Parts: sequence; C-alpha cells; structure tokens
Amino acid sequence: HVHICFEYLGLACVQRFIAVQRGKGASFSTGLGYQDSLQWSEESKHQARLVDWVFMNLGEAKSITGEKDLYPIMQALQAFVPIPVITLGADGCCALTKEGDLLHSPAFEVTVVNTTGSGDSFAAGFIYALVHNASLQRCMQYGSYLGSLTASAKESVSPLITGDCMEAFCE
Repeated sequence: HVHICFEYLGLACVQRFIAVQRGKGASFSTGLGYQDSLQWSEESKHQARLVDWVFMNLGEAKSITGEKDLYPIMQALQAFVPIPVITLGADGCCALTKEGDLLHSPAFEVTVVNTTGSGDSFAAGFIYALVHNASLQRCMQYGSYLGSLTASAKESVSPLITGDCMEAFCE
C-alpha cells in the first residue's frame, strides 16, 4: 500500500508510478487538506479516481460536494471514490460501502488538546488495519483510535502511537 500526498497525484511521473505498481497489486490512498477542498475541480476528481481511498474530514467533504447531510455527501463522493471515508471529529468516522451501507465508528473518548495531525494519524491507523486484511469496520476503528490519541496530545503525532500500542489495541 502506498499513501500519496493529494497534490502529487497531478504529476505525470506519479501517475505512471501508480499504473506500474497497481499492475503489481499495490493499493493507494491519499488525504485531502483544507486547501484541496477549496480548490476542488474536475481535475481533482480525476486525481481522486487514481487511488483506492481518499481520507477527508466532514468540512472538506461538504466543500467538495456542496451537500449538507451525511448520506448525500457520501453518495456524491462515491462518484469518484469507491468507498468514501470521512472523519467526523468527536463523532468518529464513517464510510459508505460499495453496496450503499453507511458504516460508523465512534471516536474514543479523550480530552482534546490539539487536533493538528489527527487526520494523518487516522489515515495511518486505517492503513495499518487495511494492510493487515482487516474489515472496513475494523480499519475505521484503528483510524479512530490513532486519530483520538493524537487529538489528546500536544504534539502533532501522539508519542503514545507505537508498535506496542497497536498490538495492545489488537487485543
């Protein structure tokens, strides 16, 4: 699995890399930032179609789709993302399956100190579970766990995120 910065998806060399590696069985993800959502265009949709997973928060998803309610947002995203995944802050995260089922995973209760980096930590947890062949629901739980840990830390990545922490969460 390869996680690529969204802005790099527009580069021809990255698109060639994706094509070659996809032929070898690799999967791909990206995360959106606030600026990406403000500058959303038809080209952005093309870039999103290059990857299997696009992680974004609810505000970014609303900006991209122009929708206000969660299910219509997810349906609009599914036009260019096979399985949309949105982080919802203190409400956890959600995903829309290919079959149209809306899945939810709650956030872990923490005292929020700094949300900077929580989305990246969410993506890391989700991808960790993904490469370990976990279900979509379990991927969301891992993502919520790491995102919550980071939100509870002053650092932009929680120092509590370690291999041991992931093993403990598995149990």
